[in-house]
Amino acid sequence: MRSLLPLPLLLAAACAVPARPAGPPADEAVQQFYTTYITARVSGAPSEAQLAQLAPYLSDSLQALLKAAAARRDADQAAHPDEKPRFVEGDLFSSLFEGPASVTVQAADTLASPRTYIAWLSAQADTTPLGWSDTVRVERQGDRWVITDIAYGGTWDFAQRGSLVASLTAGLAP
Repeated sequence: MRSLLPLPLLLAAACAVPARPAGPPADEAVQQFYTTYITARVSGAPSEAQLAQLAPYLSDSLQALLKAAAARRDADQAAHPDEKPRFVEGDLFSSLFEGPASVTVQAADTLASPRTYIAWLSAQADTTPLGWSDTVRVERQGDRWVITDIAYGGTWDFAQRGSLVASLTAGLAP
């Protein structure tokens, strides 16, 4: 009987070891999001297929807003086929309407909650290279890091202002 006594202690110790998170570290998740989104060439609210590609990197609440934006786009299009509906074109995920061509992610504040990362983005505007930074907010959701919002940082005249969540919320208002 004494030989069985250590087994429960061993099992208890094994259970006390935290499980390794299933998803990538936060900075890698943000970089993977941008790689996926640039490759998918998302314009306006993402299609169902595009959102499925982006979903692993987005919070449930941000996914719900994007689904609502796509539904609004489709409803506006059906109700007023001769008018341009909301969320039909333009990059929602960055300051630049045309979207970026490349991105590099850098940690900004990884001790706060939500964590923040700086996305250094670039694109070619006509013949002039354009560079800017947007701030990405990331939180833990279950066993993975997800984007909860993106604050636009472009400083040119027609740059998007505010944040992704604020833009979606404003566009969804009646």
